Amino acid sequence: IVYAIPITVGLWVLGIPNALLWGLLALALRFVPYIGPVIGALLPLFLALAVAPGWSLVLWTAGLFVAMEMITGNVIEPWLYGSRTGLSPLAIIVAAIFWTWLWGPLGLVLSTPLTVCLVVLGRHVPQFEFLDVLFGNEPVLEPHARLYQRLLASDPEEATDHAEEILEEKYLVEFYDKVAIPALLLGEQDRIRGVMGDQQRRQVAASAQMLVANLADSAQEEAAEDDEPAATGDAGADAAKEAEGEGETDPQLPDGTDMSVLCAGGRGELDDAAAAMLAQVLEVQSATVSRASFADMEPASIRRLELDAVDTVVVGFLNRDSVKHARFLVRRLKRAKVALRVGIIFWSEAGNDDKEAAAKLANDINADFVAHSMVDAVRGALSRGPPVALKLAAKRRLGRRPPVAKKAPLAVAS
Repeated sequence: IVYAIPITVGLWVLGIPNALLWGLLALALRFVPYIGPVIGALLPLFLALAVAPGWSLVLWTAGLFVAMEMITGNVIEPWLYGSRTGLSPLAIIVAAIFWTWLWGPLGLVLSTPLTVCLVVLGRHVPQFEFLDVLFGNEPVLEPHARLYQRLLASDPEEATDHAEEILEEKYLVEFYDKVAIPALLLGEQDRIRGVMGDQQRRQVAASAQMLVANLADSAQEEAAEDDEPAATGDAGADAAKEAEGEGETDPQLPDGTDMSVLCAGGRGELDDAAAAMLAQVLEVQSATVSRASFADMEPASIRRLELDAVDTVVVGFLNRDSVKHARFLVRRLKRAKVALRVGIIFWSEAGNDDKEAAAKLANDINADFVAHSMVDAVRGALSRGPPVALKLAAKRRLGRRPPVAKKAPLAVAS
């Protein structure tokens, strides 16, 4: 209607006969993809050529349609209902062919509205979800599943492109927490189910490590942005974020200056990749970070770790059933250095808001903190609280066996 009314008024001002008819025709043909507006403009152009000598009226009529098409397509429609209808380009073409074959010209006019209705039906009714997948233009996979697919295909370059798209709107810690760690959790689930072999696991871990290395520049840029508020104030930093059009908020992570943290994987290569992601986030927070692999957490290797300058050791597990192993590592690390803070991360896609349960688990395994998300892990690693003392293992006291009564010697008959 917004397109047709100016067309009708413009044709009436130009003196084209039956302007209301051509306006209604333009309204109906506007639904036909690609060729509808062209057909709606051809008939008034031929009429303008017939009723007036010269080319001036024809040019004015053509200018009217071109101007309205540009204004409607680039200004009014995006403002009115968004930049897309939710249909893929291929779905629009296929739908136009199908409905035209079924209903003729009427089907061509109604093809786009009918297909949009089918997509909306599939988006909100689970039984018709296949319609949204078939005709919609939204990605079928969630961001973390899409990233896992790229890691599984040993394609860290495309995974990096996917990550950089997300980092345009989110912070690095949010990308790792909501996308990258859940992707590694999918890999761990496949490993537990036995559908991922050792070679595939190593490939996924290597691709994830390459992804972290490729995002080093983004991490440095974010660290530089975080340093600006010290000179300009927090209000200036918030204004800069709003000026860039970023809707996400800073998770308010602590400053890691003068803090030294060692990040290590718990039981496998995928744990090492998650530890590398945590290490990069800690570096953004200005902490001094070193890394260790899960092999360095073996009993014979822990003694060789350089822990003199380390304040906190953080060990992460993608496998939640690693509590006993985590307790063993905490004891080994605290024996290696008395004044060492040791934190354990049991990575979880949904995180864990139950602080009391996390504190209870930390007390049970003698850790300084237990985290389930990237944000909680960073806060725990950069905490400046005193370390938790190592609890002495309760030893069983061996009681003396009661004395055995001596039997009196048997009297020997004389």
